[in-house]
Amino acid sequence: EQGVFRPELAARDVYMMVAALGYFYQSNRYTLSAFLGENLEDQPTFARWEAFVVDSVLRTVSNQPVSGH
Repeated sequence: EQGVFRPELAARDVYMMVAALGYFYQSNRYTLSAFLGENLEDQPTFARWEAFVVDSVLRTVSNQPVSGH
């Protein structure tokens, strides 16, 4: 009602986005760690990915510009 969220989005699509981003990271962390040359299980690296996911979801669902996340 307040126009905060994009009206054309389906909840299932947002759920699939979050699930895909989380699953891909977790299921491929060993291979990606070797490929990227960094430890994806390191807490600061994981926290950076988590912040990226949150920011991506907020930017996707928001009907207004999102900054500072």
